[in-house]
Amino acid sequence: VRPRDLLQAFNELKPHIVHCSGHGSNNAELVLEDENGNAKVVSDTALAALFQTAKDNVRLVLLNVCNSEVPARAVSQQVECTVGM
Repeated sequence: VRPRDLLQAFNELKPHIVHCSGHGSNNAELVLEDENGNAKVVSDTALAALFQTAKDNVRLVLLNVCNSEVPARAVSQQVECTVGM
């Protein structure tokens, strides 16, 4: 999934729960895709900004990715309950 796909889904579906099952980098960044389908790391700052757009709806984010402590902490600044695994 690409970052803009998440943004579109947040706007259209207005989910209360978001479960991300994927990959995390060795530098504790979430790995998504770019426009060409290649791996793209997403910084914790960008991830927090992405979830800020959905903070009125999203109540729980589950990050089922390696090295997810830093991304989970970033998301927790915007969402009331975040779990990193």
